[in-house]
Amino acid sequence: MGTDPRAARTRRHIREALIAMSEERGAVLTVSGVAQRAAVNRSTFYAHFDSLEQVALEILDESLATITELGWLARVADRGSEAEGARDLLALVEHVAHRRRIYAAVLTASDSSGPAQVHVAGVLSSRLEEAFLRYGATEVVDEMTVRATAVGVGAATTAMLTGWLRGELCYSEEGLAAQLASVLPEWTRLLHNDRHSPGAINDR
Repeated sequence: MGTDPRAARTRRHIREALIAMSEERGAVLTVSGVAQRAAVNRSTFYAHFDSLEQVALEILDESLATITELGWLARVADRGSEAEGARDLLALVEHVAHRRRIYAAVLTASDSSGPAQVHVAGVLSSRLEEAFLRYGATEVVDEMTVRATAVGVGAATTAMLTGWLRGELCYSEEGLAAQLASVLPEWTRLLHNDRHSPGAINDR
């Protein structure tokens, strides 16, 4: 059975309303306010979402798909130096900063092992493992090392982004990108750079 296009459209309008309001200085994010911006009533909102946090998590899922499909993970594996890797990770950090209120609503609402953090770390780990394998990681290390690295880097990336959003890590965007790049082990610098040519990130 296909997705009801009207329901999909309503959900999209609600997501877009939350994104728009999150980017407005001083805007208070409430169910009533988001519903009004989306031109629906509260009952319609709750027919599709349980809370604003659930809307934010759906936006987060879309953003993660966009970021990983655009190849930042693969390009980081492609770099021959930590400084070059940091330049690519800066695109990720800038994306998170651009939608800071939405990411913060999801990632800082619970402790560091909350369901949102586990979900994000899992997505990043899976995509990172795929990127490593595409770039010939098993020619450098064994498959278990690839998987362990992907899990560790995904978890560390999620934890550092969460700490940054909470104000626990007082880095500039460039400084955070450099810290994220430093998590990658040395063997990732040995991966091939001619297997794919991922496109540039430009999702603003």
